[in-house]
Amino acid sequence: MEKTDKPISVLHICGMYVHNKGGVRRVLHELLTEQNRLEGMKAWVYGSKDGVLIANGGVQTPAGVKELMALNLDLVIFHSLYSDIPSYWKITKELNKRGIPYLVQPHGNMDARAQAKSTLKKRVANRLHVNRWLKNARAIVYLCEEEKKATLMPKLDSVVIPNTFPRPFRIADQATPVNNPVRLMMLCRIAPYHKGIDRFLKTLKQLPSETAEKIQVEIYGFGMNGNIRWMEGELASINNVRIAFKGPIFGEEKTKVFKSADLFCMFSRYEGMPLSLYEAAAMGLPLIVTEGSNRADWVEEEQNGFVLWDREEENWGEALAKAIKSYEQSPKGYRENAIRSAQNLSTWEEIAQTTKEVYGRLVNKNDE
Repeated sequence: MEKTDKPISVLHICGMYVHNKGGVRRVLHELLTEQNRLEGMKAWVYGSKDGVLIANGGVQTPAGVKELMALNLDLVIFHSLYSDIPSYWKITKELNKRGIPYLVQPHGNMDARAQAKSTLKKRVANRLHVNRWLKNARAIVYLCEEEKKATLMPKLDSVVIPNTFPRPFRIADQATPVNNPVRLMMLCRIAPYHKGIDRFLKTLKQLPSETAEKIQVEIYGFGMNGNIRWMEGELASINNVRIAFKGPIFGEEKTKVFKSADLFCMFSRYEGMPLSLYEAAAMGLPLIVTEGSNRADWVEEEQNGFVLWDREEENWGEALAKAIKSYEQSPKGYRENAIRSAQNLSTWEEIAQTTKEVYGRLVNKNDE
């Protein structure tokens, strides 16, 4: 069948939508804006737990499945696997009735490392709903090749569409000088296992004394009260490093913190595509990442930081010390590489254009 560049209407669905928070919700805010700027494309976001439909410009209206189906959709994209399984399943049944294809963008949830620590609740959900739901999707959308390689279900049809750093972050004009003491920062949701906070603190305790004495560590983020209490207890037991938990930061305050730091640390066991790495690079911050960040290949290729490999975890204290020393010896080089790596990223405008092309191809897939 001959293909035409016809208009395409798409709906992004996530559990909740609060655009000024990080992660998936921040990405959807950026993507919605740029997709609606394209000629021949119309996009909405639906927060299924709140029952709210978000149109371009952030206008929100209450909506249920009936209102969603009235949008005359060509394609639906579900974000994450476990955000709101009951609603996702209900909406999927209606899509199937109408022959509307859907995609699933797991944002790291299909990582084999993430699934290895699944709770009984998740394993039951996988068996009853999630695995069949994934297999019936028109395609799985991964954020990078590393996420695709780490998937638990590699044989499913898939595409790769990246993200980039969100506004208001702008790429720094020049590299800033090294601090004394050297300032390491971590910014993440306070989830000890997922974000690897436990092994980050363990690594800090293993630092040689000559390194520990010349650094300062700050952790930023929000999380469940129980996790924060756990972390604060762990921080109190660290005597060799100056370390503090600073709580959540947003907007201009976050920009200032990035500009005042030396190294950005991400010790995650699994991720989709962590935007904070791109934010840090854009501010000229070199990166220290684990394999679970799913950006180890990028860091190596761009030479904008250092990678800690899982197979060497018992020696991470020594590896972190070497990374800090290497940074001290050539801070300008690493910072300039970080800025350059951010400049090489796709823009939201380019990403939106890619989605239009990919979505259009997938909508017409059955006609090929």
